[in-house]
Amino acid sequence: MKNIAIITHNLCLGGVQKNVSLLANALSSTHKVTLILFEDKPFSYHLDSTITVYTLSPHALQLDNKTKEELQNIGEVLFDARSKELAHLFESHVFDVVVSFEDYNNLCTLNALKKGMKAIVSSRVSLEHGYKNRLIHLLPPSFYKTTMQKLYPKAECVVSVSDGVKEELAKLGIRAKTIANGIELKKLQTLSQEACALNDEFFLHVGRFDTAQKAQHEVIEAYRSVAKELQSALVFVGDGKDRAKLEALVGNYGLQKRIFFMGFDENPYRYMQRCKGFIFSSYYEGMPNALLEALSLGCAVVAYKFEPSWREFDGKEAVLFVEKGDIKELSKALVRLEKEPILRETLQKNAQCLIQKYSQEMCQKRWRELIETVAKKEDQSCAEF
Repeated sequence: MKNIAIITHNLCLGGVQKNVSLLANALSSTHKVTLILFEDKPFSYHLDSTITVYTLSPHALQLDNKTKEELQNIGEVLFDARSKELAHLFESHVFDVVVSFEDYNNLCTLNALKKGMKAIVSSRVSLEHGYKNRLIHLLPPSFYKTTMQKLYPKAECVVSVSDGVKEELAKLGIRAKTIANGIELKKLQTLSQEACALNDEFFLHVGRFDTAQKAQHEVIEAYRSVAKELQSALVFVGDGKDRAKLEALVGNYGLQKRIFFMGFDENPYRYMQRCKGFIFSSYYEGMPNALLEALSLGCAVVAYKFEPSWREFDGKEAVLFVEKGDIKELSKALVRLEKEPILRETLQKNAQCLIQKYSQEMCQKRWRELIETVAKKEDQSCAEF
């Protein structure tokens, strides 16, 4: 039985968090698993009782009225503090393999890694789009680019969540192996059968309300422009910082009786099972769970060409793609889903074929095989992966 440490920021809501919990639970049947979290937030996902959980020390940050430079300085201090705390943890515990998820956590982990330790790091987001013109954990894109090039070679293997992310890593000279998110196909089918409060036909969007990435406001604009041609309502399932702004936009258009906000729901799959069409409007994603889950339930999907990974679905005729930000084309796609049953049936059928490669069983198997191989290998290059 090997000692495996899994590192992530928290187990609050999110695709990464869900996949980390699934991996930890799967490994706990054959290994001793320790979960190391950067933040003490409520868990949204079940963990096996045998898993040990450590949470790094909290840091009270005063961020009001700070310049960009001051914020970056705080980010660097916080990065160093977390790296040092991880280093102390690595000194006091013996782990056969450390598996870290998300670039910030990966860099802290590799910065803290002591000689002889084996680490696998997983990159989950678009480097070119998700980091652009933003401070991530109070650190600029240049920090990530430079530090990833410096530290990622220390890992036994770098895992990308998609071929698109893998290609972006390659531009930095970083070799990676792709293991996509695993979807619990049978579980979703069971959950999708639960009762849904909506009886009339509707289009569906599921996800965090963050218009800069998810562009829900453009979905509302597209729906508004063709609302008179549609019988189906528009339903949003989710929550987030931009919800109030979106609800106000709907109110300004007088569409409160056509567009509905259901809030966060632990079981969005009952909505997916019954929707006339699923709308995926993200500008960028590493590998989107919501899209994979919708496809697994046979939804007819219209989606923006999200970078860098939309091409992995292109040509499969399982998703009706439109250009990012093209509200006119998005509105036309909604009308097509409404009025062309043959199109819907084709998308639904092809979705069932496409999704098999993303099953949890297949993806977890690849993770377990990789971790087992790394745990056994000694002083070999990651190139074989």
